[in-house]
Amino acid sequence: MEQQFLDEISALIARATAAQAAQIEKSQAFGEIVHRFQDLAFGCAYAVLGDFHLAEDAAQEAFLTAWRHLDQLRQPAAFPGWFKRIVLTQCNRLTRGKKLALVSLDAILDVPAPANGDDPQWAVEQLETEESVAAAIQTLPEHERMVTTLFYISDYSQNEIAAFLEVPVTTVKKRLFNARQRLRERMLTMVRETLHEKRPSRNEQFADTVALFNEALESFTARVKQDRYIIAAILCGSLSHDTVWRKSDIDLILVSREEKSSESYCLVENGVNIHASVMPRSKFRQLTEGSLQGSFWHSYFSLSTLLYTTDDTIRAYYQNVQTVGAFDRQMQLMKAGGAAVATLAKAEKWLYVRKDVSYSFLWIMYTIQALAEIEVLSNSVVPSREVIPQAVKLHPDFFGKVYLDLVHGPKTEETIQQALNLINEYLDCKTVELFGPVLTYLRDEGGVRSTTELDHYFRKQVQAEWPLANIYEWLADKGILQKVPNPVRLTQKSPVTVDEAAYYYDG
Repeated sequence: MEQQFLDEISALIARATAAQAAQIEKSQAFGEIVHRFQDLAFGCAYAVLGDFHLAEDAAQEAFLTAWRHLDQLRQPAAFPGWFKRIVLTQCNRLTRGKKLALVSLDAILDVPAPANGDDPQWAVEQLETEESVAAAIQTLPEHERMVTTLFYISDYSQNEIAAFLEVPVTTVKKRLFNARQRLRERMLTMVRETLHEKRPSRNEQFADTVALFNEALESFTARVKQDRYIIAAILCGSLSHDTVWRKSDIDLILVSREEKSSESYCLVENGVNIHASVMPRSKFRQLTEGSLQGSFWHSYFSLSTLLYTTDDTIRAYYQNVQTVGAFDRQMQLMKAGGAAVATLAKAEKWLYVRKDVSYSFLWIMYTIQALAEIEVLSNSVVPSREVIPQAVKLHPDFFGKVYLDLVHGPKTEETIQQALNLINEYLDCKTVELFGPVLTYLRDEGGVRSTTELDHYFRKQVQAEWPLANIYEWLADKGILQKVPNPVRLTQKSPVTVDEAAYYYDG
């Protein structure tokens, strides 16, 4: 039985990689591989990540990666284990080595529509079931967790699971037996039903989406490779690191040999929209330099995939962007901290002065964005475009209260005040981490420094487009800095002086 399974997979891979085969035949063969392995990939990722949404992200990216590197597989019969390692690599890439919460919170962010009308109780029960299943599976040892998920998610035989995990069938049986002993019968039923409901094979959307974007990317990349003036192609956006759907675009950065200004193009390949940014090598190098680490471009590149390059220097630039430098991380923390205290002040003003709960809530949401960046950077993780869900996973207790509960619950003066109190406590605990450079500078320089002098020193490092006065003012309000007037002339010929805010640190 196991040999028959491996023979069938080998035949599909031979069809998908045949040099003389038409592209449509290759795509059809790989589509069959996707159908065979989609639940295995999803189940493997879920066993590691404990999160249905992240598991789907990892599984989709694993298939896209496997398709791009399928011709490198020397022994087709080794595909199951080879593909498993790709899935695990994508899991590690998504988490950046961070330990996720045992119970998924993604379902809270995207609660499914109730099956029976708009019954909120049904949605709550569904969510509780998913959380219970996740918690139960996560209590199992890793090797038992993997086997249990793969066995109950679909109709795979123990032989097929053994081939995928690269272990003997007897090992699969033993691990499955031990897991059943740990889980009660009622919980096993819940596990089976929940995994079946979430598996990709429940409809054709997963496989069709992978095929659609695989074909478009393959076709476009093959054409671009014929252009000797394009020396690298980098895949960004959802197709690189997130779940795609039929209205997603393919986002590409194409590095040009010519030193001309950057251009953006809205292209189409096989009915799929492609947003391509063409930039010269010098611009690409600038965007990947350490001075931009932690910025939008750093996040963009760090979650991307280098499709190909004909230039080793491009490869070196690209590899350098995968980490967050300590100094750059500190500057980005300070920038996010400045944004947080500025928007927090707005939220407090609208509640205390205007008594406008709705507008205060809006400014709290702006603050949450900055707080999420702080949380992610504090954990030495690169912020993504979806930084708030990142932060929810890293610190579910805090962001559950100030974000999820506030979004889904009533907005009253009491709930808004509770959120403001928690945010202030959070920032108080991170004062030194966020604004330590200001304290160090004032301590080392000694004496009084005006707002202008402080901004002149920090704004370029922080890459802020606005003055950083709100940071110094916040530190003074907390009693950490001492605020004093500093005489200044508004012009060189001004006969009088006015007072500018200045600060010193006696700590």
